[in-house]
Amino acid sequence: MDRHLLRRILLLWLILLWPLAVFKGPADFPDTTSYYKGGAVAVSIVLERLGLSSTGRSATPAIASPGRSAAAPSHADKTRLVKDVKGVRSISYSVFSYVFSGPGAAFIPLAMMQALFIAICLAVTFNAAMPPEQRYFRDATLVLAFASTLAPYVCYVMPDIFAGITILLLALLGAAANRLSRALLPPLIAIAAFAITTHPSHILLAAAMVIMIAALMLTRAVRGDRTALVTLGRAAAVVAVAVAAVVASGLIGFGEASIAPHRYPFALARSLEVPQARAHLIAMCKSQPLEVCKLYAGKTLPTSSYDFLWGEQGVENVANAAQMQALRDQEPAIIWDMARTAPLGIASVLITDLARQLATFNLDGLGFGHTTRQVSPLTIEFIADRRPWTFPLKLLQVLTVGGVLLSLAAFAFWLRRRNRNAVLAAMLIGGVLANAAICSMLSAVASRYQARVIWLIPLAALLLWAGRREVRQGLPSD
Repeated sequence: MDRHLLRRILLLWLILLWPLAVFKGPADFPDTTSYYKGGAVAVSIVLERLGLSSTGRSATPAIASPGRSAAAPSHADKTRLVKDVKGVRSISYSVFSYVFSGPGAAFIPLAMMQALFIAICLAVTFNAAMPPEQRYFRDATLVLAFASTLAPYVCYVMPDIFAGITILLLALLGAAANRLSRALLPPLIAIAAFAITTHPSHILLAAAMVIMIAALMLTRAVRGDRTALVTLGRAAAVVAVAVAAVVASGLIGFGEASIAPHRYPFALARSLEVPQARAHLIAMCKSQPLEVCKLYAGKTLPTSSYDFLWGEQGVENVANAAQMQALRDQEPAIIWDMARTAPLGIASVLITDLARQLATFNLDGLGFGHTTRQVSPLTIEFIADRRPWTFPLKLLQVLTVGGVLLSLAAFAFWLRRRNRNAVLAAMLIGGVLANAAICSMLSAVASRYQARVIWLIPLAALLLWAGRREVRQGLPSD
C-alpha cells in the first residue's frame, strides 16, 4: 500500500470523525444495548470454553457506575440466557460492538473502527476512479464529510454504515476491479464480507448487487471479455463467504442454519400493515391453531409492525422463547398464504412505501448526547444527561437534501454522455434503490434505513464529474 493512499486514508479517517468532537461521543439507538448484550454473552462464553475467563470474574469491560456492583454471571446463567433468548440481531456486529465498546462502553473505539473501514473504501475508490489531482480528492472529501449523512452514520453504534460499504465495495469489485491492484483486493474483500454479515438486510443487498454485476459481466463476456466471469465469480464468492459465516455462527450459537438466525418475525409484522393481509390472518385464526392467534386470543391484533414487535402488547413482551420460535417456523407459510390471497393490496402498499422510503432520509433519531450506565454485568443503558447541539445536524440535513437534488440533476445530464465511471455510478444508484426496496418491504418506512446509504448518491455524482475529465484525457470508459 503506497504512502499516497495511506495519507488519504488517514485524512479521511480523521475528518469523518468530526461528530465525536462536536457531540462528545457517538450516537446510539435502542437496539445498541441488544447488540452489546449479545456480544458480551458470546465473547464471555467463548473465553470460558478457551479457559481464558477465571471463575467469578466478568468478561465484560468495566463500566463506571458509582455505587453499583454486581456479581459476574455464571456459565450456567449465560448458557440459560442463550437458550431463553427470544430473538437476536447480527452475531458478528454484536461481537464487534462489544469488543470495540471501549472504556466505560462509550463506543468511541467502535466509531473509530467504522471510520477506518469507510476511509479505506473511499480512498481506494478515489484513487481508482478519479484523476490524481488533489482538488478532486479534496472536493469529494468535503462534500461527503460535511454535506451528506456519511459522518453521523460512521459515528452511529449500529451496523447501518455497513450497508453503504456493502454497496460501494461490491460496485467497485464489479465495475472497476481492473483498476484495483492485487494487493488491495484481499483487504477490500475482507471488509466487504464482514459488512455483509453485520445485518440480514445486507445479505439481500449483496444479492441484489451480485445480480447487477452478473448482468454486466455476462454482457461483457458475450463481447469477448475473458475477465468478466472471473470478476463475477469473485463478487459471488465474497457474498458466499459472508453467508457461510452467518450460517456457521447460527449453527454454533443456536443450532439453526439460517441467514438470519433467531430472527424476529419482521415479515409477519410488516404484513399486518396491509389491511387485506391482516383481515386474512384474522380469518385464518378461526380455522388454524397458529401461534400468533394464540398469543392474541381475545385481544386486538396490532396494526403496525412496530406495535407487533416492540409495543406493550408486542411479541417481544408477550411471547416466550418457545412461542417466538413457533412464530418463526409458521411465518413463511402465513406470508405465502397472504400473498396468494391479497397480491394487489400487498403490491400497492409496497410500491407506495418504496416511494416514501426513497424520499425519507432525515437525521432524526440519532441519539447523540447520551452516556452509558451499567445495569448488570451483561447489560447497559443510555442516559440522556445532556442536550446535544442540534444545529450541526439541522444544517447537515439541509445540505444533504440539496446535495441529493443537485446530484439527481447531474445524473440526468452526465449519464447521457460517455463517462469512464458511468457503470460504477449506475451500480451505486442501483444499490440505493435496492436498499429502499428491501427495507420498506421487510420492515417499514424509516429515515435511518435510507439515510444510511443516501451518501452514495453524491458520491456517484462526484464519480461522474471526475469521469468526464478522464474521458477527455483519453482514458478508457467502463
